[in-house]
Amino acid sequence: MQRKHSAFLSTIAGMSMLFLAVQPVLALDGKAYPGAACQTRAPESPFLRSNALQNTGADPITVFCPIVRDDMLSGVVKSAFVTVIDRHPGKDFICSLSSYSSTGTLLGYAAAFSSGSPATPQQLNFANVPSGGANGNQGNYLIECFMPPSFNGNASSVLSYQVTEEE
Repeated sequence: MQRKHSAFLSTIAGMSMLFLAVQPVLALDGKAYPGAACQTRAPESPFLRSNALQNTGADPITVFCPIVRDDMLSGVVKSAFVTVIDRHPGKDFICSLSSYSSTGTLLGYAAAFSSGSPATPQQLNFANVPSGGANGNQGNYLIECFMPPSFNGNASSVLSYQVTEEE
């Protein structure tokens, strides 16, 4: 009887371990990027300085910041932000995080804005970050920022950006 009881307990313990092993594990995968990774289509190229992208020109420009998407089937953005220095008192940074399906359909959008013109970095956080296309649509993400022009010789800058996916 003792032997049957031990075999039964061993079987239950083994099944429990198997059950625990097949439970899905949610992991966070954060990626930080330098502002210099952003690109623009403006005729006047922004200036790269200390791994940041600066607008030294007299006109605002729009920059596009690439995001690597690791989980093509079910990844969801948990958090995202852009760190900027806005040196123009009359114009603010306007940044957006968009998600698109593999066919280019806009799935979601979140925006963030700078305020004032301090010489210190501002972190623009995206609230209610859009889904990147769960259920296998294999879409993509894009951060786009309207970058204010320089003011009195002080350039506005994109210092860095970060995106954290839940896999």
